[in-house]
Amino acid sequence: MLTQADFTPKLLSVVVPAHNEQDNTQQLVSKVDDLARELSTAGWLVELIVVSDGSTDLTVNELSRVLAPLSLEYKIVELRKNVGSHVSLRCGLTYARGEAIVLLSADGQEPTTIIPGMLDRLNHENDIVWGKRASRDADGIVTRSIAFIFYFLFRVISGIHIPEKGLDFVMFSASVSKELQLHSERNLAVHLTLFNLGFKSSYIEYSRNERLTGISKWTFKKRFKLAIDMFTGSSLNLLRLTVLMGLIVGLIGVLYGLITIFRALAFNLPDTGWASLMVMISILGGLTLVTLGILGEYLWKALDEIRSRPLYSIARVIHRVENEG
Repeated sequence: MLTQADFTPKLLSVVVPAHNEQDNTQQLVSKVDDLARELSTAGWLVELIVVSDGSTDLTVNELSRVLAPLSLEYKIVELRKNVGSHVSLRCGLTYARGEAIVLLSADGQEPTTIIPGMLDRLNHENDIVWGKRASRDADGIVTRSIAFIFYFLFRVISGIHIPEKGLDFVMFSASVSKELQLHSERNLAVHLTLFNLGFKSSYIEYSRNERLTGISKWTFKKRFKLAIDMFTGSSLNLLRLTVLMGLIVGLIGVLYGLITIFRALAFNLPDTGWASLMVMISILGGLTLVTLGILGEYLWKALDEIRSRPLYSIARVIHRVENEG
């Protein structure tokens, strides 16, 4: 465990993206403040960096109010519009000064109680420490099923063997953060990129908490976009799969044509396979649309990179930082 003798004073940066989380700010700040008190006995300081991702409620005001009476160092970065949690995390990392950095969600589902254990692992030649979910029992059966299918397909298609229960909770060193920030892709999946950097990693099991209050802002649309970004950003295998599918369907079509000709010549049987023809047309049409969609994703991402527009626009930064420099 962490002891005072293990360290000279160091700084832990807690980076949190938040979109319309005004009702969760009190408990979030309370948990981080408790963590700071616990780590202070081992010579660690804690700074909280919250990136308000285009929040339209009172998230920023509530954070300022709750943090005001505390001695906790903090930065509240308010973005002008919603850009997504992964871009918000990248914004937060530019403000993180710590030797160790941990990424948290604002809904309180990652337990701060295991962070001291993660720090302990980080100080034994591991540059990244992953919180590994013990189970997904808290999720509904539909969510679990979709997650299982997605991670199975991702491992098969991309060849990247990420943990079967996903990548959510992570701590890493400042050197890893610097390496991550060298990756300038606009549609970057932060956790997947961290996993692929090649740094030595360790895992610590945890049980995911229930969301503090409110409903998740992690909608199906956002999950679907992340899934596409993970597939298209990790390899070209998705395009190669469409080529393989096209070849298979093409061969089936040729085989069906040969069978039809053989039936007509050998048995003088007319082709009455209207249903089979419609099935083939439907398969070909669907496959064509899927292929065009995948190509469109790659082309759009290439255009997005070429335009080089800013990832986010900062409205203001509210902070209390000691000895910044």
